[in-house]
Amino acid sequence: MDPFYPAVGKPRSNQSIRELAEHHQVSFAKMKKSLRKQDAEANFYINSTYLVDMRKVDPIPGYPEVTWLSIKRLDRAPVGEERFRDFQDIKNQLVGKEEEAVELYPAESRLVDTCNQYHLWVVAGVQFPFGFSTRVVSYVSVGGSVQKPL
Repeated sequence: MDPFYPAVGKPRSNQSIRELAEHHQVSFAKMKKSLRKQDAEANFYINSTYLVDMRKVDPIPGYPEVTWLSIKRLDRAPVGEERFRDFQDIKNQLVGKEEEAVELYPAESRLVDTCNQYHLWVVAGVQFPFGFSTRVVSYVSVGGSVQKPL
């Protein structure tokens, strides 16, 4: 995958802010203030395929720091079968090879699914108490299974 470079977010138009305010049933002024604050806290990274918005989540007392990676394709299309390998590479490039991330499948009451946007959550320095304990990577088909080549 191409390397990521810092990118500057383009300012949102008043029309897009108005549409978001109407959709979320809040005032234009409140939505504009909220978006300006969010955009000021964001770190945008871009390559030839993806735009990633990386930001720290508001701290929760007693919990480690959490980083949120919001991932979108530049063409706004859904991510296809390359998803796992691409997201692993994004996580490695932007947060670190030895950090772990999860893609949360939330309770329906917390579901956010609006625009072919994908979310990874990284808990700083934490190895999750689930998953595999050793690395096993193969690009060879074995025992009838078919592995996708790099």
